[in-house]
Amino acid sequence: EDNLLARYPSIKCILWKDIISFIHKRFYRFRRIKTNTQQWDSAGNTLREKAINLDLQNFEQEIRVLFDLPTQNESQSNNPMQKFFNINTAFSAEIVNKFRNELSNRQAGLYYEFNNPKSLRPSYPNSVIPEETLLSRMIEVAFGASIKKEEGRSLKFSIGYYDPNTVETSNLFSFATPLDFTVETVFKLAPSLADTLGLAVKTVNDELKIIGLFTLFVYDPCMPVKVKVLDAGEILVAFENENFAKISLQESTLIKNPYSHFNSNIWRGFPFVSKPWVDPYILLIIRTLTKMRLLGHGGCLVVLPKDAKPPIPNTDITYPMSYNPEFITSIVKNLANTMREGLNSGEITAWNNIPIKHIIDIEAVAKIVAQLTSVDGATILTKNFEVLGYGVKLTTPATETFEFDEFNSMTGESKLVNISTLKGTRHQSAIRFVNNNLDALAFVVSQDGNITAIIYDGSKVQTYRHFEVSLF
Repeated sequence: EDNLLARYPSIKCILWKDIISFIHKRFYRFRRIKTNTQQWDSAGNTLREKAINLDLQNFEQEIRVLFDLPTQNESQSNNPMQKFFNINTAFSAEIVNKFRNELSNRQAGLYYEFNNPKSLRPSYPNSVIPEETLLSRMIEVAFGASIKKEEGRSLKFSIGYYDPNTVETSNLFSFATPLDFTVETVFKLAPSLADTLGLAVKTVNDELKIIGLFTLFVYDPCMPVKVKVLDAGEILVAFENENFAKISLQESTLIKNPYSHFNSNIWRGFPFVSKPWVDPYILLIIRTLTKMRLLGHGGCLVVLPKDAKPPIPNTDITYPMSYNPEFITSIVKNLANTMREGLNSGEITAWNNIPIKHIIDIEAVAKIVAQLTSVDGATILTKNFEVLGYGVKLTTPATETFEFDEFNSMTGESKLVNISTLKGTRHQSAIRFVNNNLDALAFVVSQDGNITAIIYDGSKVQTYRHFEVSLF
């Protein structure tokens, strides 16, 4: 830990001893208030019991052993960044191998969609995939920059690995002189990026350098591999639009199902459901969820069939809207017409080659709708993006008991959950609403950025937890 402080003196470092001291203080201070803990997991109850019965010194010693945390000697003898990030070359090698398998499928013209027959998607040369050491460096720098604060806010940004063997494309805004790829440089540039631009890095004389900026929503055949910062200490590693790994302070995990956002059940009833990556309405919803996540307030978005009109069952709409602003409806109609014509002519094959003017329109409309979700309550719209109201209270009775299927997009695992055991009013209200309005689709965005998609699959409610890992 001392080495970590020396290596990054300008970064606010939170060390294990600080975290352990905070936990001990909180549990001991509130020991008489926090007594009903049967719903906590074993780790939480262990921490509480030890904090109440041990002084800080003995508490720290026991917790470091119980949770396999580095001791002071380990912190000084081993690579502190690997301990801190829970990332090492072996894990980077796993990610790179997944990328190479994906690339082999692309080169063979194979690509899975909806677990249906394979179809063609863009291919790439082998050189677009960085070596394990380069990917580790990208993750390490991104992580270091993410935990610094810009005027009290965590920064969100993307870093793309640029194929060193290709000529620079029109999507790259090149710097006159490449910049050093360091935490400090990335931190300085990150406020200009947000969810629109990214930093392009490339090997120059066997060293990673920042060579310029790139636009995130324009297809670039030289840069499918990206490291994306969702929040402080929370990173996704992606190939094209699919996220293959999630890295955080707690763990580094390969995402078992990076294609859950292409699930046909979620998007049933949309005009281009067989090709959701070019459906304008689906793109608008995905970009709205992105904006909601960036706002950091949490919210609920409910999508009803395109012919839905008020009054909506099981709702109390605080701010009803009797019509949509003309510019929103005209933009959406123009998008739909462009997509239909592009698909028929073969000019549009993926979201990456949608004309830039329509990408700008999508971003503008998504930002407007995302802002509506800042008000307490749900925002309700139809599948053709007609906003019906916001500040909506979902009034489904809370007495009904039923089970729903919960799918974890991170682990690829499913389990049955009883609605009565679910914590969180926003999630429970949305699930109950979908259970009583079977044609509805709902998305709940938590304040911490996690997204849950909720549908009725024909027999019961189906939820997709960690839906964000397949979106951003």
